[in-house]
Amino acid sequence: MKAFGRFCCLLALVSLTVAPDPALADKASEARQRNADVATPEALVRAAYESISGPAGRNRNWDRMRNLWLGSARIILSSNDYEGNPIWENMTLDGFINRVAAWYKQEGFFESEIASTTQRFGNVAQVWSTFEIRRGSSTSPVVYRGINSWSMVMKDGRWWISQLNYDFESRKHPIPERYR
Repeated sequence: MKAFGRFCCLLALVSLTVAPDPALADKASEARQRNADVATPEALVRAAYESISGPAGRNRNWDRMRNLWLGSARIILSSNDYEGNPIWENMTLDGFINRVAAWYKQEGFFESEIASTTQRFGNVAQVWSTFEIRRGSSTSPVVYRGINSWSMVMKDGRWWISQLNYDFESRKHPIPERYR
């Protein structure tokens, strides 16, 4: 019986010394997520939408978002304002984040893909992603729809977003059937 008791104490001691460190498990999980985010062009798009979407009061995962983009990448809005006048804006990723971060956190913002088409050749890819935007919650009414044109490149064994061009749907420019 004494031997069994010593064995149980030894087993308890061993289990304490090899117990996984929660911080290491979190880092391993984060590394797996980052690798999954950049595995395909479609995964990049999904991760981008997930990174910017969330309820009011919550910071967005800007570190995850930055992991998807080349440092020289651009975000280009080419659309019309509410009066129908053409607008065009060219931003860096950090410029975009600085512009929207406080508003997304304050209002709640949810952008999701409703259809997509991917074309690939070698180390380049283009994803036409039809999106819808909801403010407040993920079940709020749709306030905008449009198309994101994501350009991607394969570099260092993973996919990167090199540019995003986007435009919003309007009465004058409805989303074509082929992109719904």
